[in-house]
Amino acid sequence: MDSTEKRRVQTNRETTRTNGTANPSQIQPSPTQEKAVPVTRVGTIWVAAFFSMLALVVVLVFILQNLTTVRAHFFAATWKIPLGVDLLLAAILGGIVVAFLGAVRIFQLRRLAHRRHLAVLQAAASAQSPSESGTPSLLPDVSSDQSNENQTESP
Repeated sequence: MDSTEKRRVQTNRETTRTNGTANPSQIQPSPTQEKAVPVTRVGTIWVAAFFSMLALVVVLVFILQNLTTVRAHFFAATWKIPLGVDLLLAAILGGIVVAFLGAVRIFQLRRLAHRRHLAVLQAAASAQSPSESGTPSLLPDVSSDQSNENQTESP
């Protein structure tokens, strides 16, 4: 506890002793009790954009320092390209492959979650029929209406 926090606590105790209750205007929250600034999506995006720009500058410096032309081979294709650009294109291609595989996996998980949700709903609907639930059904009971009509026509 630092000296300012000790003074706050002592002032709060004295106020409570003299009045019997603490005066809210005299009580100052300790730094640990003060509300922190909430984390928002916009703030998170801003931080991500900052680090992305920083990474982009690093990549640009790498490309500009590696402008030596190299011969690249891929299956039957051969081309001459600066080394930095070649490595950048390889990284972009790898990122596209990873993003595609991630999208396929997310699609699988969403489809599985949807199927499980439908199964739970169907199980709940089949487990609770209107006659067993004890709650009145919103639809009229056709069998009781027909029996009432037959009884009135009998005499």
